[in-house]
Amino acid sequence: MRSWQAPAILGLLALLAGCGVEAPAPVAARDYADPGVVIGSGHEMRYGVVPLAEIPASVRRSYGLTGDADQVLVNVSVLKRDATGQTGPSVESTVVGSMRRLTGQETTLEFRAIRTGGAVSYLAVAPLHDREPVTLLLQATPLHSSSGMSARVVRQF
Repeated sequence: MRSWQAPAILGLLALLAGCGVEAPAPVAARDYADPGVVIGSGHEMRYGVVPLAEIPASVRRSYGLTGDADQVLVNVSVLKRDATGQTGPSVESTVVGSMRRLTGQETTLEFRAIRTGGAVSYLAVAPLHDREPVTLLLQATPLHSSSGMSARVVRQF
């Protein structure tokens, strides 16, 4: 037997011995949970995205949200943070954003301020197409601040 044949035969036998033995199942990945918050310098941007169909009609009417089930509501609020990290009231901000489809088509989000009591939040409605995944790019800059916050959110509805 030649010197290279012995290791080759042993390797082949090891492979054959392993046949029929199932490999362990891969460990399942945990679902990603978007925290819905970005912390910036002295402020915190909170955001949420929900299909309009999931919002009761009476609530949609009270906020002037008209639209059909194939739309989503994007809500952004910016809160002031103190030195200890505690959040305070919401603050006036400039909020902009866009939604990008899988095809690369981008829709600019038109945010409008909603004031309830002393709080302010920003709402935009965007269309969905065939329940495909979308990427939302959100940016908020508090008034009288030079630093803003941004979020990149991927959702499938």
